[in-house]
Amino acid sequence: MASRIVVLLAVLSACMACPSSLPATEPASMEPKLVDPGQKLPGAEERLVVIESRIAMLEEKFRIIGERIEHIDRQHDRLYDAVAQLQKDVQKIKGIKLTMVKEEPTPQPRQGKFIIRNWTGVNQYVSVNGLRYFVSPGRTEIMVPHTTVEAYLPGFEGPKLFGMSNWQWTGQNHEMFFDIRI
Repeated sequence: MASRIVVLLAVLSACMACPSSLPATEPASMEPKLVDPGQKLPGAEERLVVIESRIAMLEEKFRIIGERIEHIDRQHDRLYDAVAQLQKDVQKIKGIKLTMVKEEPTPQPRQGKFIIRNWTGVNQYVSVNGLRYFVSPGRTEIMVPHTTVEAYLPGFEGPKLFGMSNWQWTGQNHEMFFDIRI
């Protein structure tokens, strides 16, 4: 109630300072005069109604402004929290050494044992995947990629392809056998 009276007095003094807002019944150069508290002033009730409606309008505007300030304050708090989280994330990222392209190790082709069994009793030349090997009688192991293998005896036969179905898994290695019998 006391705040309403203070606002009422402020509005009254503003109205007194700006005589154009007053009804046209009063002269523009109005000097404040002391009046008897029991005396009724002409037009006072109308002025009081106008002042009260203006006070109500100002109170509504202040209420709306207060709501907007609270809304902005909540948004500010959310933005502040988001910025604080981003700063923490940046600090974490600074501590981690990142590379833009993850380097994958070059896959090594799986190797298998190409086992040549020379049953002839004499040395032989064998071409395996385009490379020529000197093979003594008995067993010779050559490590080759675990894929289709091309093998033959140069001078005796043409190239032969041995597919993936010829590989056998022994529990430790893949093995493929090539027998020489003449």
